[in-house]
Amino acid sequence: MNILVVLDGNNYDEFLLKQSKRFINSDKDNIFLVYVIEVKQILEIDIQIEEEILIGENTLNKAEKIINLPKINNQAHLLQSRHKGSAIVNEIIRNDIKLLLIGTEYPKRYGSFEFNNYLNYLLKNSPCDVFLYRAKL
Repeated sequence: MNILVVLDGNNYDEFLLKQSKRFINSDKDNIFLVYVIEVKQILEIDIQIEEEILIGENTLNKAEKIINLPKINNQAHLLQSRHKGSAIVNEIIRNDIKLLLIGTEYPKRYGSFEFNNYLNYLLKNSPCDVFLYRAKL
């Protein structure tokens, strides 16, 4: 089974990584790690946002150490996209992902619980099972 873990440098990343290992059953199973840099519309899509790239690379390097799997079963990707959700859906399709693991802080807008656009997009459009972890308050 191919599993995709979306990392964003938050405290719950480690929890998601540990959970992903629970779904590994054989040497043929793979865990894909992805960190997506969302590029604003006013910028060129291929602009090098050095600070974001450094954060993403550090997050992925830390994750590879935590997951501690052979390189053949673990692939990490740093992506740049205008829309984080569509970049993740493309990764799901490209890598034949069967399970997506994502996390979020307690999403609150105007005093009430609400998912952001990126999570809504993934929950509506992911062609695989989705494991969503909401961090405690």
